[in-house]
Amino acid sequence: MKDKLDVRALERLVQIESHGTIDGLGTLPDLTLEEAIRAAEAGINFIKEVGEDHYKKMCAACK
Repeated sequence: MKDKLDVRALERLVQIESHGTIDGLGTLPDLTLEEAIRAAEAGINFIKEVGEDHYKKMCAACK
């Protein structure tokens, strides 16, 4: 991971999602929109770095 902000974004996502409660699909996580976007980008970048083949398959599935 090249950017410490990516690591912090992923850590925040994991902390919120793993320590939150399961209230059903009608509730939103405690992440702000900006935090969610940053965490999603960090997750995708992580997958690209550690498993490029998996990353390519994910991209193909999204087309």
